[in-house]
Amino acid sequence: MKTIEVVDNARVGKKGFPRHYQAHGAEPPMKLVVVSESGVPSDETVEPPRTPEEARERMQPLTRRQFWLAANSIGLSKSDVLAAVGNDVELQIEVEESTEFGRTYDSIVLLAPLLGITPEQLDDIWNWASSV
Repeated sequence: MKTIEVVDNARVGKKGFPRHYQAHGAEPPMKLVVVSESGVPSDETVEPPRTPEEARERMQPLTRRQFWLAANSIGLSKSDVLAAVGNDVELQIEVEESTEFGRTYDSIVLLAPLLGITPEQLDDIWNWASSV
């Protein structure tokens, strides 16, 4: 199966891809499409493999409820999380006052290792929590 990379016009103007991406110095969203033997692109698309970092960027933010349910699901209470934060006042504010938690937010990237959670474990927890 031969594929080529083309601009994914359906995603232009959507989250992360401004309508006038060239004026902003941004790259267009791309997709892989299957090419027939005669070289004609088909409507069939192929999802390119993503790096873990790219996959994390696409993860939906969690609500406060989802975040705390996720913590509870792995045996962590709010007091456990705050104890891990320690005297980092800024991180404490982020944890206690946020209404939304993004997988790549600095606060989450800092917090996970304090709780002994690897990036891969956090990915699994995040995927589970986004469905509750």
